[in-house]
Amino acid sequence: MKRFTLPSTWSAIALAMAASCLLVPGPAPAQGVQIVAVNGTTVAVDESDSHIKLPAYLPAGSISFKVTNRGSKMHALEIKGAGFDQKLPALNPGAATIFTVDLKDGNYTVTDPEAPNLTATLTVES
Repeated sequence: MKRFTLPSTWSAIALAMAASCLLVPGPAPAQGVQIVAVNGTTVAVDESDSHIKLPAYLPAGSISFKVTNRGSKMHALEIKGAGFDQKLPALNPGAATIFTVDLKDGNYTVTDPEAPNLTATLTVES
């Protein structure tokens, strides 16, 4: 039986190619943290009859929130904290809107005035 061996250059290339195909997972998110796509300063916010889903941390500055009501009832969104208080009018089920705000460093509470039991927290840092 004849053995075939690669020259060391080809072996190194083959090894590098094989290694590049490996996926190394990053750190797992903290338990209970929901990850939502953040594209620059546009943030997806999903509201339903049981939750408000948005990132737990955002950079300070101008942020556009794309809010979608995925519930079966009317839902609104209010952001309070760090001297800021703004309420978005209620959205019909299935409706979506975008609003832009300027958030400073600090901790914020995000609530749904239409469903007071729905709350989330948001930390904004430079």
